[in-house]
Amino acid sequence: MRSGPGGGTGDEGGNSITLSGLLNFTDGLWSCCGSERIFVFTTNHADKLDPALLRSGRMDMHVFMNYCSFPALKILLKNYLGHEESELDEGVLKELEEVIAMAEMTPADISELLIKNRRNKDKAVIELLEALKERAERKSKGGESVREKNLNDVEEEEQEKRALESPKEGRAFDDSCEKDEEGEEKKIE
Repeated sequence: MRSGPGGGTGDEGGNSITLSGLLNFTDGLWSCCGSERIFVFTTNHADKLDPALLRSGRMDMHVFMNYCSFPALKILLKNYLGHEESELDEGVLKELEEVIAMAEMTPADISELLIKNRRNKDKAVIELLEALKERAERKSKGGESVREKNLNDVEEEEQEKRALESPKEGRAFDDSCEKDEEGEEKKIE
């Protein structure tokens, strides 16, 4: 994404967006939809975003999604498996409580494990406990290996690139527009 005026040129074929264009788009959402709408924007790198995107009036509420805590885990167990706290073995609950903070697992990761085994509730809880213990052990030994971290960084960058690139086929807008010398769009006959 570029922060200068104008659209994509050259090899990009118009598949880029400027900061100005993004700001105009978000302002247009607010003005056309009134105050009764909620729009959710997500990022893993809020520190890389331009402050103009994050100012009040554009993004009025910032919610930090942290790792799963024990109270949140109990809610996930209830929502995905139908387990009440009293239905779980006290030993298993105590182990879950001890390991959850050290494991630093997101609610989405935990939900994925619970969904995978939702038909067998006991198996789901045991597999979750094993995954949490494994993650906590890996974190206590110095975190991810350099190789794992580099692979994760590369994968994350690739996902960001794919998200910013528009597909050439099946676009939802009219491809038959071209810009004239003043930068105005003109229809190609």
